[in-house]
Amino acid sequence: MSSPKPLLRGEVAGILEDGLVLNIGNEQGVKKGMRFVVYEETRHIFDAHGNDLGSLEIPKAEVEIVDVQEKLSIAKNTDVRNVTLDAISAITQGMQVRRELLVDEKQITKISIDQHIRNGDRVRQVP
Repeated sequence: MSSPKPLLRGEVAGILEDGLVLNIGNEQGVKKGMRFVVYEETRHIFDAHGNDLGSLEIPKAEVEIVDVQEKLSIAKNTDVRNVTLDAISAITQGMQVRRELLVDEKQITKISIDQHIRNGDRVRQVP
């Protein structure tokens, strides 16, 4: 049995009016339709025993490849929002709300990142 291919990683190389240019393309195995997450890393996280678990990758956006060239690709936002003009139809469609976790509030780690996408932001393939 062969081991799974590692997920592709790259960076935002340019920002277009309606998409992003990524610094990875055909040469790295990028294909049209692949999805990537644009993210920012936090400081390192340590478990209760002091083991370094690495850093968290906090998503800024998820994008889909719409065009692939030799060394770069163009990606567009996949975030879709349903907009209803009629409040009654919104109620009849139903809503789901994620239940709150019961946690020790003194142990909450506040993570704050700038959600703006910039050149140099990291991207990784979504499996």
